[in-house]
Amino acid sequence: NKSGISGNALGEHSFNSAGFFAGAFLGIGKFRVKPAFRADSHSRWGNVFLPSFGFSRTLARGLRWRNSVSKTRRTPSFTELYYPGLANKGTPDLKDQRIVSYESGFDYSRGRSKTAVSFFVRKENDVIDWTKEVSTAAWNAVNLDKLTVKGVEINFSAGLISAGYIFIRSKGNSPVFSKYALRHPKHQLTASASGEFPARLSGSVTGVCKKRNGENGYFVLSARLGRKFVFGEIFIEGKNILNEKYEEIKGITQPGRRYGAGVSFRF
Repeated sequence: NKSGISGNALGEHSFNSAGFFAGAFLGIGKFRVKPAFRADSHSRWGNVFLPSFGFSRTLARGLRWRNSVSKTRRTPSFTELYYPGLANKGTPDLKDQRIVSYESGFDYSRGRSKTAVSFFVRKENDVIDWTKEVSTAAWNAVNLDKLTVKGVEINFSAGLISAGYIFIRSKGNSPVFSKYALRHPKHQLTASASGEFPARLSGSVTGVCKKRNGENGYFVLSARLGRKFVFGEIFIEGKNILNEKYEEIKGITQPGRRYGAGVSFRF
């Protein structure tokens, strides 16, 4: 595979890459085993061998214990390498990011209800992020030395409703301002309800609550109502209905309350 870019802003650059993936699924009684590996070759960041292994066991009716470990990598984008803007500046000598992930959890299902609980740890080296030391400076693409991310994720669904909660704690060398890697929510709660009603009506309501370290939390509520026809659907929707003020990226305020309507076609 060859990827490249040519333009007045980023210049002319290209890389060659190739990959091979193989995996297997083995079931023996109550046990399930999923070994796999990926071999990647890159003209700039070299060759890597990326294994993964999954293991699960049925503990009781509807209850399963699962575990996995995997190794991955992420190569920098052309924007992260070469962007020459005044507000965002790329860095040509970035390293590729290496990640080792561990996860263990339980899945339980009974009737229409499903519950999943997962504990995870990610150990990341040469983490690619945009950072700056003062608020007035430009964002610079850098490699953060090391980052360890630990957390728990809980998901539940039953019929028309679903909910999820994620807790994340990270530890690493921290710049004053991080655009992505260190701005993950420490707490995130999501809940939604959806269903279909008489007269071919369908609707959904979704709420998301997020809290980051050192920042105020916020709650975003959205809703959608549609009516199905033979050719598709007509719908109205509202996003950020409570007009919450919040930032996903530091310094960039997200849109406030807004409503829309549309038609989707099905052929």
